[in-house]
Amino acid sequence: MTPSAPDRRVPSGSALSLHALALVGILIGATLFKIDAFHSSAHDAPEDDTGLFLSESAFHYRYARAVARGEAIPRVDRDAEWPEGIAPARDLTLGMEYATGFSYRLLRPLLPGTPFHVYLIAFICAWSSLSIGAAFLAGRALWGSAASGL
Repeated sequence: MTPSAPDRRVPSGSALSLHALALVGILIGATLFKIDAFHSSAHDAPEDDTGLFLSESAFHYRYARAVARGEAIPRVDRDAEWPEGIAPARDLTLGMEYATGFSYRLLRPLLPGTPFHVYLIAFICAWSSLSIGAAFLAGRALWGSAASGL
């Protein structure tokens, strides 16, 4: 007797919609859970960003905030590393700083009164939750059904 192959039928439209809805719900739930966990920490102060990020995170936050304000990231930043300075564009990976800064500037009309550090927390939580989608796709490919991916 040979083992049967996994059922690789394409799900009906309603099943596909249900799976997509469940995946979106899981993504939103994970994002909201992370935001709540961050707001429960001792470092959270919605009105002030002082002491919110520590060490390397504070370093990157400074550049992301500059991009969000429309300021240029300095070619050589002596405030970050005195006296010789650091060349951020050469020595650091600034992709997330530009992504968060530009997206904040783009979405600011939809988020009136939202400070950048509050937006950044939500962005980080949502961005890191996208890995759930990758896990879903891997589970679906491995076990052959969208329900298994969930």
